[in-house]
Amino acid sequence: MPAAFGYYDQVGHGAVASDRAAEYRRLAQECVNLARTVSTEESRDQFMLMAQVWLRLAEEQNTYPADGPGGEPPRAVQQQQQPRPEDDADES
Repeated sequence: MPAAFGYYDQVGHGAVASDRAAEYRRLAQECVNLARTVSTEESRDQFMLMAQVWLRLAEEQNTYPADGPGGEPPRAVQQQQQPRPEDDADES
């Protein structure tokens, strides 16, 4: 499995947010290293953009840890669609 996908196994098995942040920072550094090796400016820009995204994700791990209050993961909030009232004009 490529190195870029290695974090999925760690995250899926209860790694703490700081471990994820460290892994994301490592992946960002890997993108920077790859940017230095490519020959086209477009490729360099793409690797640098990916590095920025990994760094942002690392910062989010520090800001929004995976565990909520009481050590439980935060719950996803799902919006419920409300039934629409029948149009009175259709009843004529």
